[in-house]
Amino acid sequence: MIDFEKLFELLSDYFDEELEDDICAEIDELVSEDFCSGVLFNTFAKTIELCGEIEAEEIEVPEEVHVRLYEFLEIEIRKRR
Repeated sequence: MIDFEKLFELLSDYFDEELEDDICAEIDELVSEDFCSGVLFNTFAKTIELCGEIEAEEIEVPEEVHVRLYEFLEIEIRKRR
């Protein structure tokens, strides 16, 4: 089974340029050879790009969204305990 938390941590380190060159090369090779990995990689890259664009803008999030997110996170944290 894929450990998605570890995978996203690894991809985050890749895009933050915090990985050793040989590990980056392995990721690049996997992405170029495996379609699904390439899709995941490109989606992650685009998400980072879009978030960077949003960070430059100040966005007001409605109170209802804050409440719903907080409630969701509480439920998920309880599930993991």
